[in-house]
Order: sequence, then structure tokens, then C-alpha cells
Amino acid sequence: MEILTFLVGTAGVLLAWRWLARKTAAEREALARSLGLELRPSGRVETRAERGFERQELVAAGAIAGRPVELWTRYWRRSRRAGRGHAVFTVLVLPLAADAGAPEVRVEPRLRGAILDAWYGPSEEVATGDPAFDSVFRVVAADSRAASLLDAELREGLLAWRRRFVGSAGSGALEKLADAVASGFLEVEPGRIAWIVPGSPRPALEPQLRAALPLLEAVARRIERAGSPRA
Repeated sequence: MEILTFLVGTAGVLLAWRWLARKTAAEREALARSLGLELRPSGRVETRAERGFERQELVAAGAIAGRPVELWTRYWRRSRRAGRGHAVFTVLVLPLAADAGAPEVRVEPRLRGAILDAWYGPSEEVATGDPAFDSVFRVVAADSRAASLLDAELREGLLAWRRRFVGSAGSGALEKLADAVASGFLEVEPGRIAWIVPGSPRPALEPQLRAALPLLEAVARRIERAGSPRA
């Protein structure tokens, strides 16, 4: 009887995993199609272990308004040895022109940054001089001139995205908590710009990603036209 119970339980777990895998694949495909992208089951994977351990997989690629765009799934753990539990993020990437120099910049909610700093040590921050923006977002960069990428229009665009999709307009404790849980964040790396939102790729994220696309394009234009702020 115990063996039968074990076999039935094991079969149930396997069926549940199979159902979940199919559901995840269907949601990825639906999001890709809603964005006008094509699935890329190429197995392209990237990993890095700078602040936690990240592994991300290419989901889809194509073009939106004539600009190349990629869709990735990112899995993040506090460390490589942190066990099986991980956070999942959806990543929208704009590759930069081959000759464009790009600084390394991360624009993230303040509370999220504070949590990461508590685990890994403080990051170098750059103030934009905009109190409304600096109170809720922080700009992480090694070069103070990187803040020049975030002009007034872009800062307001990031705040507007926050108001629309997180429902946060101020800088109180509860609003910062909502930011840490639900807000997207911006990464600029050599060769690409990315907008990252919590959760696995699914159709419900399309409005968030489409609203972030003009913000990514604005940063890309500044980098490609003016070059890197690095000396």
C-alpha cells in the first residue's frame, strides 16, 4: 500500500510539473506574439555572479518600430549556493549600435538597492540633483557623469511608469515597499540596455514592457548620438 501511495504521489508531481512547463511555455509565446517578436528556442544562456547569481535565457527576438529587441527570462538567487529557490524576472533588451560606447548604469528602486547593499556591501551612487527622483530611485554607476543619461524627460518618464504600474506617487515606507516588490528597473551595459520587471514572461506584462520601451529608446539615442559619458 505504501508503494502504491508513493507511486501515485510521484505521478501527481510529474503531471503537475508537466502542466506548469506547458503553461509557462504558452505564456512566453503569448507575450512574444503580443510584442511582435518571434520565439528563439536557441538555448542561448548567460550567467553572471556579481550581486547574487543570475542566469538568463533568451525567449524571443525581433524588431519593434524598426529597432532590434530581445525578450529574456532571468533567474536570480542570492548566491550560487542559495538552494533551488529563485526570483524570476522578465527582461526586455535593446541592443546598442556596435560602435556605441555605453557606461554601466543601474537605475533601481531605493529599497531594492538598500536590500542588495545589506547583503553585498554598498554600491557607488550618483545623484541626479532631482529630489523627487532621487528619493525613490537610485542611480548606481562608477562615474558621476553617467547621471547625464537621465535628463529631466527621462526621469519624469520613469516616475510616470512607477505611478502607472506600481501605484506609487510618493516616497513613503509603504510606497517604497511596493517599489521593491513590483517596480521595474533599468540596466545599461556595454552593448545593450535592459528593462527588468518582476515575474516570468506572461501576457499581463505587455503594457509594462511597451510603456518602458520609449524610455529604453531615449537612453539608446543619447548613448548612440553622444557616446559614452566616460572619458
